[in-house]
Order: sequence, then structure tokens, then C-alpha cells
Amino acid sequence: MLKLGMESGDQTVLDHLNKGIDLQTASTALKALKNAGIVTYCYFLFGTPPEDEAAARATALAAYEALGCSEFSRVDLILGKEGPSVLEVNAIPGLTETSLLPQAAEAAGVGFDDLIERLLEMAVADKGPRNS
Repeated sequence: MLKLGMESGDQTVLDHLNKGIDLQTASTALKALKNAGIVTYCYFLFGTPPEDEAAARATALAAYEALGCSEFSRVDLILGKEGPSVLEVNAIPGLTETSLLPQAAEAAGVGFDDLIERLLEMAVADKGPRNS
């Protein structure tokens, strides 16, 4: 297992902290490690001084990508006195109308039926039609 200090998924935060990490290079490296079958563990920091809501969202997305999630997942953050922290990355969140993923989609202006339609379209586009 290779452990990597990604620190943030936001380039501005990384630059402010003088981390010397380029997100594009890190993304390419993570994909190469995955393709080579090397298990990676990534560390991300939340709540650093330059981080704002947009930077926290970028870091949540970076965690999603680092884990190799596809189509959809749910990254749960909690905002405490020290700033945001990741609670979990759920690669198979619930899809009932009362589950958190559909509620988040609704808050973003995407209704339940549209969400399901989008997920089905992504699955077909990703895997192609299946012959039974």
C-alpha cells in the first residue's frame, strides 16, 4: 500500500500552503497506480485557513476520484468549529426518495425522477447496451 498526502483537492489551497502538489499530476499518478494494481491511501486535510466551501467541495470530489468512484456516490462532510471534516465516502448510497443522495439532488434542483433517469443514462453510456 502506498500512502499519499494529497492534502486538498483545491489547487489554490495547495498553492497557499506551499505544498508543491499539482492536482493534474496527482490525478495522473493516481490513475497510473490504480492501473498498475497498487493500492493507495490518500490523506486530505479540511479546514485549513484558505479553505472555503468551494475548496471543500473540490476536496470531496478529489476524494471521490482518488477512490475510483464512478457515476455517483455521496461524500459526507460535517462542518465543525475547526472547519469541514469528511465523515465518509459512500459508493453505494440509498436511492429511495427519502435517502440523502436524492435529497441533495433535489436541493440542487434535480428531482427524483430526473436523478434516476440521469443515473440510467450514465450507466448505459458507460457500459453500453446489454444483450440478454
